[in-house]
Amino acid sequence: MSDREASGLLMSVIRTLHETDSGQEREDEKKKLEQQFKESDTKLDYMVSERQSELAMVMSTYSTVSGRLNKARNKLANVKDSLLACKELLHYKRDELKKLWLDGVEQKHVLQLLNQIEDIRQLPEKINSHMAKKDFLSATEGLTRSLGQLNGSLSEVEALAEVKTELESRTSQLYAKLLEDLSSQLYIESTWDVLQLQR
Repeated sequence: MSDREASGLLMSVIRTLHETDSGQEREDEKKKLEQQFKESDTKLDYMVSERQSELAMVMSTYSTVSGRLNKARNKLANVKDSLLACKELLHYKRDELKKLWLDGVEQKHVLQLLNQIEDIRQLPEKINSHMAKKDFLSATEGLTRSLGQLNGSLSEVEALAEVKTELESRTSQLYAKLLEDLSSQLYIESTWDVLQLQR
């Protein structure tokens, strides 16, 4: 029975009860309604018993889905609470994190300076080795780079004053050695070659 039919039946019952004056007609209408109700109830019981397993499965599925949805809601609520807690903690720790980051940058800069200092400290021995091999280019590059650092970013490091003096001395020695080597090639070796040709 559709909603429209049910509404029509209800209106019909109301009209009948309103229009009838005798108690017998009302009693008959009442019995008729009770009979229809019993028939509907019987049909409903039959349909329910016939579809019992399907209804049980539907109810079980609904119960499972409902339970999972509740668990998902609880998990989402927990995640939301955790995110809010993290946000608050990050807000409180922001200044501390900024300080740690600045400390990290400073430590990195200090480490770079220490590496430069160590390279400069070992440079005199390297210069000796280059000059012994007559590798004047490498010796010149090392001296120029190191003296540039000593006069620039490392100028305030007093512990390197002695190394700076030694490197300046090595610069003078290198200059003298280059002049000597150049003079030897220009005058002595070329003169020797000319003399050999004249013989």
